[in-house]
Amino acid sequence: MVDKTFIEKLGAYENDEMDQDEIIKFFQELVDDGIAWKLQGHYGRVADVLIESGLVKEAEQPFIETTVEVGEVNLFCNTAKKDLTSETE
Repeated sequence: MVDKTFIEKLGAYENDEMDQDEIIKFFQELVDDGIAWKLQGHYGRVADVLIESGLVKEAEQPFIETTVEVGEVNLFCNTAKKDLTSETE
């Protein structure tokens, strides 16, 4: 079985298509990568509750903030927009 991409996992979570074990694994990945606190507030709150309950562990490595040049961000956004709109055109 091929691992789902982040977007597929996010969609499965949003569409209530994950069982409890999958949700815990997903949130562990979000916490490990530091993404839980960069998404909308719901994800950080759920991550905090799961950590407090002992179902998810805090990240072992501290998060390192990196900056991306504006040109790279614009390129990424343009590429993503093209990919999303190409299916409907």
